[in-house]
Amino acid sequence: MLFRQQYTLAFTAFSAVCLLIAATAQAGEVLIKDERGEPLQGAVLVQFQSESDSASREPQVHIMDQVNRQFAPQQIVIRNGDFVNFPNSDNVRHHVYSFSSAKTFELELYRAGTAEDMEFPTQGIVVVGCNIHDQMRGHIVVSGSDLTATSDENGTLTFNDEWTGLGDWYVFHPWMSDQGLEPIAVDLSSWSQTDGQSEYMIPVTRPRRDRGSELENRFRRRGTGGGY
Repeated sequence: MLFRQQYTLAFTAFSAVCLLIAATAQAGEVLIKDERGEPLQGAVLVQFQSESDSASREPQVHIMDQVNRQFAPQQIVIRNGDFVNFPNSDNVRHHVYSFSSAKTFELELYRAGTAEDMEFPTQGIVVVGCNIHDQMRGHIVVSGSDLTATSDENGTLTFNDEWTGLGDWYVFHPWMSDQGLEPIAVDLSSWSQTDGQSEYMIPVTRPRRDRGSELENRFRRRGTGGGY
């Protein structure tokens, strides 16, 4: 009986220490909003570093599928040196491309089961489109660090306080590329030092989809338009 009591006390003390450690490493929170003050889901906190240790890690393969004539998911965050596969789960052909400086490529008309892994060695934002279906738009955030965070459906982005001393940080949202904006440098320490939840506004609004994107128009000017 005495042993059981001692064991229970020891376990309780150990649990308390674990909770204390977890609380000490608890991340801060920031509410990401758009220009209208609405919570913004899908904002990414990311690092772009001049020196990256991607060569010392095993590359991963990520999936950006094509379902119901949309990319799925429409945004992924990867490390430089990782690979992306673009399978086609539709019953129509797709023509995937990007003119982004971080990765320029073209996957000409292909059906399901023919996609190959593509390497993304350069950090930056890669905007992906389909030359056949103008409404298709995807974003690949190629980070220079494994430390990233993404705002949830309530606009809440959670990060670790320890990240504040680990270099420069940027925030990006897919609407930014639609409106000609680059990733924005942010002061992570100012978010972590605020009592309660910080707020951060990204100067974007929901984009209109009533005309082709700049990438799609550039693609057509090259004389490769068409439809299937």
